[in-house]
Amino acid sequence: MGTSTSSSGPGSRSPLVPPWADPTPGVPLPKPDPQRFREFRIALGKFVGGGDQRQLGKALGHYARRSTGGAATGPRRYGSMAGAGGRLVHLLSDLRSGGTGEGAIGVDLSRLKGAPTDYAIQEIARAIAPSDGDRERIINGLQAALSRALEGSEAFEPEGLSEDILVDVLLNYLTEVVFEQVIQDSNQAFEKSEDHELIAQRERELFEVVEASVDKHLRPLLGDDIGRFSADDLATLQRDALKEVWDEWDAEVPE
Repeated sequence: MGTSTSSSGPGSRSPLVPPWADPTPGVPLPKPDPQRFREFRIALGKFVGGGDQRQLGKALGHYARRSTGGAATGPRRYGSMAGAGGRLVHLLSDLRSGGTGEGAIGVDLSRLKGAPTDYAIQEIARAIAPSDGDRERIINGLQAALSRALEGSEAFEPEGLSEDILVDVLLNYLTEVVFEQVIQDSNQAFEKSEDHELIAQRERELFEVVEASVDKHLRPLLGDDIGRFSADDLATLQRDALKEVWDEWDAEVPE
C-alpha cells in the first residue's frame, strides 16, 4: 500500500478528467458539479473519525456518482494510469519469453535480467511512466506493485514470472493508483484525527476495500492467459473493470 501524501486535493472547478489522462478525448465530458466533492469528503471524514464502515461505503458511493461523474466518466481519469499498467504487463511478458523489452515499450531492458530486484523495479517504472501529470503517481504505483509481487526475490529473473504473478502485478498496480487518487481527492478528510496510528488504520481499511473491488472486477476479465493481451487490451480491461467498480460503489448510495 502506498503512503498518502498531504494535499489540498482538486477544487470544484478542476476538470473531471485532465486532458493528458483522457483515453477518449473526442467524447464530451459533463460539466463538473461545483459541490461534487462535498458529500464524499464529509462521509469519509466521519469514517476516519468513527470507523463506521457504512460511512466508508457511503463516501465511495458519493465519490463514484458525484465527485467523479459516474461510471461513464470516472474511469476515464485513469487513461494514462491504465496505459502504464498495460505496458508493464506486456513488458514483463516480453522479458520472460526472452525478449529485450524493445518490442513492448521501445526500450531495451535486457540489462536488467539478473540485476538486483530493487534496481530493476526502479528502472522499469521510469521507462514505462509517461511524461505527463500522472508520471509521479504512476511510478509510485508501478514500484509498489512490483515490490509486492517480487517480494523476497534478490535478483530480477523475468523468465521465472508465472501467469499468477503477472495477474497479481496488474491487480496490485490498479489498486495502488485508485487508492492514491481517492486519497488525493479526499482533501483534508484524513486529518479529522490527530492520531497517526488511527489514520494509518483507516487508510489500510480504505485500501482493503479498493483492493477487494478491483480484484472482484478485474481478475475475471484477465482469465488464465494474461500474456495473450496487448498493452492496449490490458489498458481497456482495466478501465472496463473500473466501470464495474464505480457501479458497485454507486449502489451504496440510495437514489
